[in-house]
Amino acid sequence: MGEHDASGAQSSSRLEQRRAEYEAEFGGIEAKHREEYRIAQHGSVMGQVLCGVAIGLWWHPFIAFAAGIGLWGSVKEVRKKCDADAHRRQLYGVE
Repeated sequence: MGEHDASGAQSSSRLEQRRAEYEAEFGGIEAKHREEYRIAQHGSVMGQVLCGVAIGLWWHPFIAFAAGIGLWGSVKEVRKKCDADAHRRQLYGVE
């Protein structure tokens, strides 16, 4: 039973070491991507609310719809970066 405890502790320390190395190499990039995603989400919500107000005031609905779709597409593009980060974490075995 002692061998299993020792090997479990060793594998957990290797995992912690891999996580630390990964964080040192990619942590800044991932933090930047998360920040960009948050900004894109907030900007999209504000823009879509403005499009909704503009429809009620003076804009043609098609123009507001197109602007809303564009805002949604920008969030989707930034989300791809975050998904790539998650995939990379899985490939490196840290998640």
